[in-house]
Amino acid sequence: MEVVLLMHLLLSVIAAMMGVRNVNPQERLCNFIIAFFIPLAGFLFVLILYGMKKRISKELDIDDDFDNTMILFTERINIEKDINIISLEESLLINDVHTKRRQLLDALKMDASKYIDALKIALMDTDSETSHYAASAIAEIKRNLDLRIQEIEVLYEKNKSDVEILKQYAAVIEEYLSSNLLDELDTSMYLYTYIQLLESLIELESNNMRYYDQLTQALYRVQEYQKMGDYCQRFLNKYETENAYISNLKYCYQINDKENFKIILNKLKHSQIKLSHKGRNIIRFWIGDAG
Repeated sequence: MEVVLLMHLLLSVIAAMMGVRNVNPQERLCNFIIAFFIPLAGFLFVLILYGMKKRISKELDIDDDFDNTMILFTERINIEKDINIISLEESLLINDVHTKRRQLLDALKMDASKYIDALKIALMDTDSETSHYAASAIAEIKRNLDLRIQEIEVLYEKNKSDVEILKQYAAVIEEYLSSNLLDELDTSMYLYTYIQLLESLIELESNNMRYYDQLTQALYRVQEYQKMGDYCQRFLNKYETENAYISNLKYCYQINDKENFKIILNKLKHSQIKLSHKGRNIIRFWIGDAG
């Protein structure tokens, strides 16, 4: 087991020294298996792969904070959180019961809500104790979220115009939705409540760009496209930002409004906004059809 951990640490250190940071979990695990089971040649092969990845990343100007897959809407990666989750997920793939149990218990001593995806993997584990730990942790996460929502609902019913209560209520629902622990029916129910809260916050505290961003995304999820279009336009009128343009592009794409899609894309291209890697990729991806 010490050899496994040492090998994993050594590969991580080498990757960091070579400036290779955007290694996804599947690639990391594959490299580890190659290096471990083919002692010398495998290790050299992984070094060559890292070198090629570094060179290609420079040529393509890939930012470390973004996924280099071209999709319209990506989220910034939480590197510290991802490293911890990767470590736990990899330990669950190792056929060592004691290691899996120890790694899982160590994770649960911290904020278990950060490890929901790994806990879902652990639920399917053949070791009954590992799966039991995971089931107990997920049940506790859900219980805490339910209690927090119940508590804030009581306050909300007493005063639906209190901005701080609205913020707290929206934050808890956002956390619950992000956990992916809800079934389809509950997800829909909470999304509509979330939309209602964000609309109230926009009316009471309109100078918050994030409310528009979150609201348009929520409306997209429930397929309320007419209302989404209204808020997308308000978003762009109030905040000429990359996210506002992207929300409008997403709306136009969804309703198949090609003409306005081209207009908005062209405005984004010629705007003075300092674009992120995601924004630049959107323009590069669509410019052939929209230019």
